[in-house]
Amino acid sequence: MRTLLNTVGFIIILVFLITFAAENSQPANLTYYGLSFSCAMYLLVVIPFFFGVACGNILDVAKRFQLKKEIKRLRNELAKLDQIHYK
Repeated sequence: MRTLLNTVGFIIILVFLITFAAENSQPANLTYYGLSFSCAMYLLVVIPFFFGVACGNILDVAKRFQLKKEIKRLRNELAKLDQIHYK
């Protein structure tokens, strides 16, 4: 059920981003520390959004590896305690 909700949520966000991009395609001039460039206005929302999604996924993967390592350590500790208890 959670996968279905995630998929529906992703589709809703994707549709929102596509319609936002279609409505806001006019150019915007940006200046940042003396650098000036022009890009489509929707890119000011879409690029940071996907950058945030990518960063969140990277942090999630790192946390999963950490948790798997902790689970392995706890299972080994439990196995040692079981051996001591049943001797």
